[in-house]
Amino acid sequence: YALGAGTLGTFLVGYLAWHGADAPATLSADPLAIAAAVVELGGIGAYLALYRLAPPTSVAVERRRGGDGNDRRDDSDREETAS
Repeated sequence: YALGAGTLGTFLVGYLAWHGADAPATLSADPLAIAAAVVELGGIGAYLALYRLAPPTSVAVERRRGGDGNDRRDDSDREETAS
């Protein structure tokens, strides 16, 4: 998730950095750049929504367990607890 959102964010920030103070004027004069910026913002929003609605497997497993991610134990602790 972070890779996708980060890539889109980097493209958008890179465009703004490349054009500097003239970025708003350049953006408004180029319809393709407007479309790209809108799609990139939509993509970032979609990645954030996907992360919230369908988190990575490790996060989902911790949520099902009811843990906060800090209560992980290694296999030796599990064996001691089971016996």
